[in-house]
Amino acid sequence: MASLIERQNDPRLLDLLRASAVAHRRVQHIDLLRLAVSVLVAAIGLVSAFVSSLAGLAAVLGGVWAALYSLGLAGWSNQELRKASVLQEMFDVELFDMTWNAVVAGDPVQPHEVRRLSKQYRGPDELIVDYYEVPDVPSPYDVVACQQQSLAWGARLRRRYAHAVLTGAAALAVVGPIVAVVNSLTLVAMVTRWYVPALGVLLLSIDTWRAHRAVAEDRERVLKLLSESVRRSVRDREVEAVLPQLTREVQTLLFLTRVRVPRVPNLFFLRHRESDREDFGSIMRELEAVLRQKPASS
Repeated sequence: MASLIERQNDPRLLDLLRASAVAHRRVQHIDLLRLAVSVLVAAIGLVSAFVSSLAGLAAVLGGVWAALYSLGLAGWSNQELRKASVLQEMFDVELFDMTWNAVVAGDPVQPHEVRRLSKQYRGPDELIVDYYEVPDVPSPYDVVACQQQSLAWGARLRRRYAHAVLTGAAALAVVGPIVAVVNSLTLVAMVTRWYVPALGVLLLSIDTWRAHRAVAEDRERVLKLLSESVRRSVRDREVEAVLPQLTREVQTLLFLTRVRVPRVPNLFFLRHRESDREDFGSIMRELEAVLRQKPASS
């Protein structure tokens, strides 16, 4: 059987990655639409502080958009996110030679849909080929290496993005009192002319911050558990024997965190990609160093 390093570039698996990237991109577009409209409504609210005739329109638009966000677009985004996450899970499960967890992931995406989506991929091949940077280590440690990479990289990206979103939301919230003071607005006027129109973007920002932070915490916790298990497995054959079961459980956690919240925006990911790759190379080197301590008799 070919090594994991070779198998990850199998044409069928690359099609799964392309399809997943396209599906995730669609989710990002929906979220971008939500953000753009929320910012537009908030901007109208800001203008209404200076143009009184727009105050009523701003309040109505803010309330309507908050309702649409809660009842409509959020559900659409979640549906598309699940498809994207299932496609990524199909890639990982086949690459890692694991059984499909239908209880958690449901049914795999049909082959014709995978093919349709993969043909829409327009991104660079370097984001698809050699998807995982895997050291030349024996099974199941090659799977462990891939999962450590997903856990660590995903946690850092999501925590970094959560901080950026929270900063933006805090800045938006602070603008309201400043506008009120500058224009001598009453408390009621400040609420109706600023905070009601900005409600949609504030709700979106808080939800995004909370979700990404929670995913980062879960991944960091499991990364620590997995790394500790690897270190113990070097000296304890019983721990090594249950590593495949542990990696199956870790894979379930990865799917559940992927389906919980969309990926960070591509531009945000690409901006830090090279420096993050260098940092997480240390995880692979640490794994190799740990395995060199493994007794030859085991």
